[in-house]
Amino acid sequence: MKNTKSMPSRFKQSLFICLLFLLGLEDLFAKDRVVHLEIVSTDHLRKEQTLYLSEVIRDELGRLPAQTFNVLTKENLREDELNRIVDATSAVEIAHKLNCKYLVTAQDFSSSEFHLLRLRLIKITKQSGQIKSQTIGSEEAKATDEEKLKIELIKSTRRIRALIDPKGTLQETRILNDLIVSRRGQTSRKALLQTIKDLDKKGNTQPKSLDVKTVERELDLLEKRGEVENKHKQQVDADWYKVQLAADNHPNESMNIIRAFIIAYQDDPLGNHRLVDAEKLLVKIKREQLGEAHRKRVFDSFTEIKPILEVGDMNAEETLRIFLDLYRDHPLGNPYAKQAQECYERAQLKRNQEQREMIAVIWNKTLNLLKDLSADDKIKLLDEFLIKYRSVSHAKSFITKAENLLESVRKGAYIKQKVDLKSGITFILLRGGKLFRGDPNGELDERYQSEVKIKSFWISKTEITVGQYRACIIAKKCTLPKKCKFGSGTWTNTPANNEELPINCVSWQEARQYAGWLGGDLPSEAQWEYAAKSSGQKIIYPWGSQKLSCERAVLDQDGPGCGSFTLMKVCSKPDGNSQQGLCDLIGNLQEWTLDEYKASYRGVSNKGLPYCRKRNCGIKSVVRRAVRGGSWYDEATKLTSSSRFAIDSDQRLIQLGFRVKLKANH
Repeated sequence: MKNTKSMPSRFKQSLFICLLFLLGLEDLFAKDRVVHLEIVSTDHLRKEQTLYLSEVIRDELGRLPAQTFNVLTKENLREDELNRIVDATSAVEIAHKLNCKYLVTAQDFSSSEFHLLRLRLIKITKQSGQIKSQTIGSEEAKATDEEKLKIELIKSTRRIRALIDPKGTLQETRILNDLIVSRRGQTSRKALLQTIKDLDKKGNTQPKSLDVKTVERELDLLEKRGEVENKHKQQVDADWYKVQLAADNHPNESMNIIRAFIIAYQDDPLGNHRLVDAEKLLVKIKREQLGEAHRKRVFDSFTEIKPILEVGDMNAEETLRIFLDLYRDHPLGNPYAKQAQECYERAQLKRNQEQREMIAVIWNKTLNLLKDLSADDKIKLLDEFLIKYRSVSHAKSFITKAENLLESVRKGAYIKQKVDLKSGITFILLRGGKLFRGDPNGELDERYQSEVKIKSFWISKTEITVGQYRACIIAKKCTLPKKCKFGSGTWTNTPANNEELPINCVSWQEARQYAGWLGGDLPSEAQWEYAAKSSGQKIIYPWGSQKLSCERAVLDQDGPGCGSFTLMKVCSKPDGNSQQGLCDLIGNLQEWTLDEYKASYRGVSNKGLPYCRKRNCGIKSVVRRAVRGGSWYDEATKLTSSSRFAIDSDQRLIQLGFRVKLKANH
């Protein structure tokens, strides 16, 4: 619509067609009024078109029964009323002032591509002094040319008219159905026309559009249209039959043939009743062609990877995964997925069987070699076997045998130990090996991991006891323990029941003094962790990975000292021993090491030597020293074979003791 500033022109923008129903109860015989406004020209509808379409709407509304409805035109309305109709709101207000119950509006939404008129039926009521409007019907007339627009506009207006006069519309529909019956020969044309005449004579109400002349004209049109439709239908069927034959004989061109058939009748006014069949066949052929191309593509991929799958190794497993993932979400699926899976599984079974047989041969050779080896060489050979085959899933039975045999070698007759006659200390020999120091899941100072080479050394089976320390005092090589910083120590000046308790409240310097009396020293941090991991194994605790509790160590569980609130005799928790028989590496007392504490292992010797900055390894130096093992005062979360603590070397604490190491050739 063109926008103007005048009130009448703004009204034209809405293109209203007003239908007004008068429901005055004081006059039961009053006719309802229908008001029709002319459609005005727009950017897309010329003046001649709007006059013509207005006439079409007026004719269709004029078919309402005259006994009930009074059809008005623009001449019946006052000019000032028209001028006040600017939009839908003002139209509703005027319709209400005229005591109308319904309002029908038509609005133009045409574009350069098509014509579009929208009809709307509005019900008007008044509640609590306010005007209420409710849309109860909406129709559209849309077409690409004027002739088709006329047909669609008639249909739309008829549907609106059916909402206004449902009884009259129902009677009209019944008579039109009779026309169709007549056309099929089930009722004579003459009898139908006579029925219409009889209705007129009796004065019965019937649609104005269905008088005798109108019926005769529509019957003629129906008969002619029927003949044309039948001929058209026969022609379409004949063409469709030819299309199917051609598609079967020329499968490569079948889609083009069917598309040509669809296009041939695309704009035919009588349509194509075989269109659905043609589209279904087109989809079927396209799916078959796509399916065949997809199957060929997948087959080519399968042929390419088959030699890799037949190897059955990890590369084959990854190749299979990629092949299955590639077509997993494809709408046509993977027709060779099952074959690829079976091919890989057969190859894997064969490969696993071959590897099991190979490992069995190697294991038998290993057993034969063990017969003539020393204990150290046996441990070394078994360690090499475990490192090489531990990650091989189908070698589990041999790994279990090797681990059991290794444990028996380490814990059985092959464990070397000796007793120092001066002190009564039992020493156990730890044979050299590799240590993977640290724990990636531990505290910050444990997380840096490094591989350390450890030489063989002797280490005391237990933490040094009160009785063993007393021997050094008697030999006048050690000084009496001084008072603890907090609490009471285990030392007594005369022998008592404490002789088998570990000595505590000993400084780092005093511990080294005692070790020097025996010709040894404190273990380095690396040596201590090597011992606590049962000769460098990848385990959490000295005994393995079983859960830490008071069954295996003296710790703070249900109270310090497992609820006793003190420490216990050495070796009181044998289930917590290392595989070499060392006691109390976890719990009871923390233990001094030779190292100066460093917050990370980065830069520390990988040969098991202690970390000491210049002059700080002297026996008189006072710096923070690395302490290991945890005590009866620590909770389980702080106690592993990798746990670290830092304490000044001159401190004497109730939770701190030590053990001694000797050189292997001592």
